[in-house]
Amino acid sequence: IGFVGVVTTAGCIYLETVALTLLASQEATLMYSTEPVWGALFAYMLLGETLSPSAAAGAGLILASTLVGSISSGGSGGGDEGAE
Repeated sequence: IGFVGVVTTAGCIYLETVALTLLASQEATLMYSTEPVWGALFAYMLLGETLSPSAAAGAGLILASTLVGSISSGGSGGGDEGAE
């Protein structure tokens, strides 16, 4: 069981790291900041977990801040605007 946990955790982190290198830094930050929300969503869907009102409010704040960050960065997330 320990081997499976370590391998799947390490595999997930490795794939996530590789995928995030393909994004601009702003996009990667926005995507990575929603990880707790995805964890809660999958726990709800797969394990039948429930969210407390404060946890749901926290998820809403995370999503709202991600939306604001996306809008304020112009939605492109590119970081290379001045590199022309």
